[in-house]
Amino acid sequence: MNFKTNRQTNLLTFNLTRQHSFFNIYKVFFGFYSTKSLPQKPQMAIRPELFTQRIILSNGATYTMRTTSPKSLIKLIKDTRNHPLWNPTTQYDSLDDESGQLSKFAKKFGNEEYDMDFMSTMDLDSDDLDEKNKKN
Repeated sequence: MNFKTNRQTNLLTFNLTRQHSFFNIYKVFFGFYSTKSLPQKPQMAIRPELFTQRIILSNGATYTMRTTSPKSLIKLIKDTRNHPLWNPTTQYDSLDDESGQLSKFAKKFGNEEYDMDFMSTMDLDSDDLDEKNKKN
């Protein structure tokens, strides 16, 4: 088919199926409008698959939720009941040593209490620094 017959075919099919307004005919005649249907988007919404997940808190309480993670069970060590950021009023007397790093440090360097009296005085002279350098 040549260009002229294709344009005439478009005009004929357009006139049979559309309203007869000047602007619509103008769009078909100059190629701004096609009578062929455009590819349609899928009507179904794309949603991720949801899995059921059971969460066990640090105190043993459990609850179930729907999530996109395929893991079916999660055991929490820290949660809102025992984390210091969620409970700032709770004062911990000792540090948690879950990974064993604090015990390794204490074994290597000892549990000595250091004298922090030097922090109480803010006045340092050059004589004090010279004495410190002579000792070392």
